[in-house]
Amino acid sequence: MHMNKLADDGYAISVNVLTKEECDHLLKELTNWTFGRSRAGIRHLMRCPVISSLARDTRLQTLAQTALMETTNPYRTTLFEKNP
Repeated sequence: MHMNKLADDGYAISVNVLTKEECDHLLKELTNWTFGRSRAGIRHLMRCPVISSLARDTRLQTLAQTALMETTNPYRTTLFEKNP
């Protein structure tokens, strides 16, 4: 992560964090996940095993800890589904 970009612009883009296969697997799991789904998205995704595992993945933890400059602990996940 480019900390200068994060500090200057308020965001940074990290490419290739997840593989295509990982993204395909996540999409498949989310398509079948119905708990907490509404028209706007899905809440409480930490109850979904694949999402909980992803939230605790070392790669994402490293990104979060680098951005926040402190230890992180994922506790809430929400997927927002927007119309085009």
